[in-house]
Amino acid sequence: MENENLEKENISLNNNNKLLNSKNIDLNARLDAGSILEISDIEIDKFKEGSRGDFKPVYFTKNIKFLSCCFKIAANSIAKAESKSVYIQYISPGGELLQSSKTPEGSIFVYEDSTMHATTYSEFNYQNREIELCVDWERGDPLRKGKYKILFFIEGKLVAVSSFKLG
Repeated sequence: MENENLEKENISLNNNNKLLNSKNIDLNARLDAGSILEISDIEIDKFKEGSRGDFKPVYFTKNIKFLSCCFKIAANSIAKAESKSVYIQYISPGGELLQSSKTPEGSIFVYEDSTMHATTYSEFNYQNREIELCVDWERGDPLRKGKYKILFFIEGKLVAVSSFKLG
């Protein structure tokens, strides 16, 4: 009789543990989704190097030497306040990832269990408040006319996609 009562109690505890584990998984998924940082107000500026070493805005594709990508990272009270990295991929009109000898070392990250390369990246100190960042990249090969995609990754998650056109 005592064994039966213990077995019933054990089954009840196991069922309760399964229910709590299920709730825990759901809460962790919600926390993970809520802590994703959002990027907005993406702007791309195009520059060439002037004769005095300064940067001058350019309009013709063939003159572009530097791309400067400025954007905002939204405030998020759920995300961890810590040093983070944003990885940026510039994708050419032909679908190739842009890289150059000026692509910084360490521009490799993990996304969905795959190791990925970025065009550039930047580290930032996130303190749960909105911040503005600008990340510059010096091209290697001349850029072509067409529509370029920009993908932003933070903490292994794709957080924003944008595009710009060079004419």
